Amino acid sequence: IAILAAAAMLLSLAVGCGQKDGPDSGKDGTSNDPIRIAYVGPLTGDNAEYGQTMSNAVQIAVEDVNAAGGIGGRTFELVTFDDKNDATEATTVAEKVCSDKSIVGVIGHFSSGVALAASGVYQENGMPYIAISAAHPDLCQGDYIFRNNALYDTEASSMLQTMASKGVSKFGILVPNSDAGVSVTTEIQKCLDQFGDKYAPQLATIQRFDDGTTDMNAQIQEMIAAGCEAVYTNAPYAQAVPFMTQYRTYDQNVQFVVTAACFSPTFLEAAGDTANGCVLATSFFYGSANAAVKAFVDKYVKKYDSNPSNFCGQSYDAAYSFFYAVEKAGEATRDGIRDALHEIEFEGLTGMMRYNESGECLKQQTLVGVEDGKWVEYPGVLLSATDYLNSL
Repeated sequence: IAILAAAAMLLSLAVGCGQKDGPDSGKDGTSNDPIRIAYVGPLTGDNAEYGQTMSNAVQIAVEDVNAAGGIGGRTFELVTFDDKNDATEATTVAEKVCSDKSIVGVIGHFSSGVALAASGVYQENGMPYIAISAAHPDLCQGDYIFRNNALYDTEASSMLQTMASKGVSKFGILVPNSDAGVSVTTEIQKCLDQFGDKYAPQLATIQRFDDGTTDMNAQIQEMIAAGCEAVYTNAPYAQAVPFMTQYRTYDQNVQFVVTAACFSPTFLEAAGDTANGCVLATSFFYGSANAAVKAFVDKYVKKYDSNPSNFCGQSYDAAYSFFYAVEKAGEATRDGIRDALHEIEFEGLTGMMRYNESGECLKQQTLVGVEDGKWVEYPGVLLSATDYLNSL
């Protein structure tokens, strides 16, 4: 009897997390079944490339943790959902995800508007959610909502530092006619107000475009008339590439600063020679010498035959945030994971991973640019927003 009891105890420890029989890991964390994490993003439609690559990165993270034995002897399973980057669809999918008690965490949603719509559902239903590309400052409004990507204030600071480093005297901004466009211009203006007269480049004009627009000639003419030597746009590559191509027909010397959404093989293919010379700020660069980054990139390229984007690095780190949270909590429950996310700390692909009291994981960015059709890194150009202000 003693031998049998000892064997049973060892088996219990091997299974881990104090498990009991039962399939519902969302209720008490005691199932022997895999711990289920959901990815929700645009798997079809105009932004499908973004959604699919982020899902790919989460899948690699799940494979990595399972290959290492899981957490406490339990493996993980990824469940994917398509929100089409549509707010209404995202809300419907979020409700479906929350109703599945076996799912204990969610990663994803591409744009800020879609993430904002879904986050209310996750908060109401007590579902831990980690955003990986939504930069709207109002996203983290509940204790179940977390974020692992740069906010618009970080992007604004990086963009302004880049303009200053290029020595331009006048620059313009092209943003979508949306909450995202309003938010990024608001943060840029806040930065400029903080700089006072210490910041040399002048914001000459702000131009906007409607969703789906590819004819940017009207906006370009306004920028040329304003004397812009450089232009920043936070448009995804579907709008950024036509804009850049059309602008080059009028001005071969204009400099482009684009958003991390353009850090993509498709952007390079679509833009061709027009991409040469453009730069962007990112928290992840696949050409990094960091051993963990290199290992991830090798796996991603082998599995998907392309280099991972900035969003891929953030997605991978978000997945590991859930893994470490389960380990910290000692259980796979939604509330346990929510509490543990504030306590974990680890070195991720995108830097130090720690979530503050608001659920934000603040990011340090590096500058990369296109030379001869390839991305290269320009280290040491970008400071944190606070350090840059202090340097002026």
